[in-house]
Amino acid sequence: MNELSPFPSGWFVIAFSSELKKGKILSRTFMGQEVVLFRSREGIASALDAYCPHLGAHLGHGGKIVDGCIQCPFHHLKFKPDGQCTNAKHIKAKTWPLEERDGVILLYHGNLDKQHTLLNLSDEGFKPYRKFSRRLKTYPQDVIENFADAHHFIFIHKFNSIKLTSLSSNSEVFSLTYGFSDHCNLFGYKFGKPHEGTIQLRSFGIGYSVITLGVPSVGIEIAFLHSPCPADTQYTDARITLYIKTLQPKSKFFLSLFSYLLLNDTIRAFNQDAPIWEHKRYLTHPMLKPHDISIAAFRKWAKRFYQSM
Repeated sequence: MNELSPFPSGWFVIAFSSELKKGKILSRTFMGQEVVLFRSREGIASALDAYCPHLGAHLGHGGKIVDGCIQCPFHHLKFKPDGQCTNAKHIKAKTWPLEERDGVILLYHGNLDKQHTLLNLSDEGFKPYRKFSRRLKTYPQDVIENFADAHHFIFIHKFNSIKLTSLSSNSEVFSLTYGFSDHCNLFGYKFGKPHEGTIQLRSFGIGYSVITLGVPSVGIEIAFLHSPCPADTQYTDARITLYIKTLQPKSKFFLSLFSYLLLNDTIRAFNQDAPIWEHKRYLTHPMLKPHDISIAAFRKWAKRFYQSM
């Protein structure tokens, strides 16, 4: 059993923006609690506790969007995006802090006074291109800590080589950069000459990490947003969004093909790691080797997301 709290503080991706349509209600399990998401007429997303504070009906089962409010299926009480009931001033539903950016919807869990800033990938020239999600029976930190473990890229994912070139952290961000060499990969089969590139990880919490992949020879830069979001004490919903920034003019066909192959290769690598995550145990005092410096540094930085929530 993991010794860390199952529900760290921070921002977590609860849904892809494309999943939440106007006039529809989206139900999710978040940190062991039921929540509902809906959009206003203006397209603004909101998140409320799923259970009506009147008599406990689930707003996501039979509820409707009426006049920009979510209507309870039981007594037709209507709740505005701020949780206020329009039928009775003394009734108010719990709301969740929400942000929507870069094609994803995030909820915040923990002490609001300790909110950390996030990255705007659109400000860096990236555009969302493709996405992937999978439910795992694992702990959220294991998914992100995986990127601090450079050597598993050689043993599990068969990189030719990978080397840590920089490592830093502050109160907001944990960052590391690798230089790597690898062949092109097509459905698990490597071909062509090896290409060199860099991988940069920037973590803004357990639930929001951006992995940037630069391959100058290809002419585009890739970013992946990884967000393992705890559903309950056992399961984590891992969501990955692929973003692309064009560095040199390329055809739409090339971009589409390359992003398709890269996302499929990422999913393949993700699925290679999944069985290990689902059967491993989080060790509070692991016997690390000298080259595991980045794992030790990440764990030290990550502790802040389990304290004074």
